[in-house]
Amino acid sequence: MAGPDDIRAAIREHEQRGVDVIKVMASGGMTTVGTDPFGVQFDAADLRTLVDAAHAVGLPVLAHAHSLTGIRHALAAGVDGIEHFTGLTETGISVPDEVLEAVAEAGVFVDPTLGFDRDALASMPAPLQGIAAAMKRTGLDLETAQAARLEVLQRGQTHGLQMVTGVDAGATPAKPHGIVGLALAALIEGGFSIVDAVASATAVAARACGLAQVTGRLEPGLAADILLVDGNLERDITALQRPVAVLIRGNPLTPPPN
Repeated sequence: MAGPDDIRAAIREHEQRGVDVIKVMASGGMTTVGTDPFGVQFDAADLRTLVDAAHAVGLPVLAHAHSLTGIRHALAAGVDGIEHFTGLTETGISVPDEVLEAVAEAGVFVDPTLGFDRDALASMPAPLQGIAAAMKRTGLDLETAQAARLEVLQRGQTHGLQMVTGVDAGATPAKPHGIVGLALAALIEGGFSIVDAVASATAVAARACGLAQVTGRLEPGLAADILLVDGNLERDITALQRPVAVLIRGNPLTPPPN
């Protein structure tokens, strides 16, 4: 985009098309060729213009941000949510406590997009070489990176960080659709309670989407959106990967014919 006028025009076009949210690349992407995952994509004034234009028509803004610089950048611009929230720097993963506190105080929702299919990692195609290159620059691999990110999220929890579970589904073969259960299992492995992990995919997620008075909890007056699983989540989070039935507004979801 050439400048503020183009940014405002793009927001108007999206709003006219009936979108519910604006997503912006506050930092480069791991799989986006030609971008810098350690830097930012917009200058401060342009990113602020984008957020102001979206908010003026009632649209929240979700920022993709892998880099620590991108996180700071998005926060300063006034975004409503930050996806990935990796905290990537040239020397590793780092999100200082003051940043976590500022994000929590601003009421910004964070989606760390954890969870991946380990069996698919060995066959990552060429477009995913950006991930390997970025990890190599920091001395991390996917396992150590996830451990570092979980440590950041645990500290964030002490500051009141509002965390939502998403998985960046479809971005890579290791991120197929339907792996929210794996993302929650990663949180449990990282020391989160089952209650907090499940809430991140239900009650907190509904709040982040502006649907807290509609769904996200089993309460009188809310929609009966229910996932039934084979097992007891209080003892075994992997039961989420064994769905038995899904109810939407109390109506069973019938799977399509083969």
